[in-house]
Amino acid sequence: LNEITENINMQHKLKEQRDSIIDSLNYALRIQQSILPNLSIFDEFFSDNFIYYKPKDIVSGDFYWSKKIGNKLLFCLCDCTGHGVPGALMSIIGHNALNNIMKYIKVENIGDILTSLNKYFYEFHQNKDNSEKIVDTMDVTLICYDKSLQTIKYTGCKHKFYQIRNNNIQQYKTDSHILGSEIENVSFSFKEIKVQKGDIFYLYSDGFPDQFGGEKGKKFKYNRFKDLLLSINHMTMEEQ
Repeated sequence: LNEITENINMQHKLKEQRDSIIDSLNYALRIQQSILPNLSIFDEFFSDNFIYYKPKDIVSGDFYWSKKIGNKLLFCLCDCTGHGVPGALMSIIGHNALNNIMKYIKVENIGDILTSLNKYFYEFHQNKDNSEKIVDTMDVTLICYDKSLQTIKYTGCKHKFYQIRNNNIQQYKTDSHILGSEIENVSFSFKEIKVQKGDIFYLYSDGFPDQFGGEKGKKFKYNRFKDLLLSINHMTMEEQ
């Protein structure tokens, strides 16, 4: 009887601890969501758009950042190292870095933003204990959409994104450099895409393609992800 009572008490304590952790994570989620831009900023530039943001572990290592400058819209998609709480803490660091950099960088050359971001993370690593082996960083896609010129400038590191035009999909790659790993002779440039009416652009992290599921519990992977986008691109963004 005593053993049963002890087991019941232990279960109650574990439940209390679990509930306390989940309450803390939910509160942390509200803090993390507060750094995300208001979605209304995108409605000023795009007649149809969506963001699918669904953290796996309540809080997320993925985040997005945006800033309006005249007729231009800067949008940055970031995937921080780590998941859950470690990734979420890195997302706050990355968000603050972008805000600080934009105080003195001109939007004409978005490559300068990545170069400054690389310097920021490099110096961040230098301030850590040399015994620390984990390199905290972000994979990034940064675009600048010019509504007047109908162009998209893009830069980034370790990320790709898709464009669908007339039901044909094209992949764009960013730099292969690891953000913050080195600073000597590291300078990011940008490329430009002329936008046509009906073009759809999909920026994404590895969260969706890396999901496990199906009867065999395998990863979704990128080929299926591309096929999915091609199969739904004719729908409204809300439907997608």
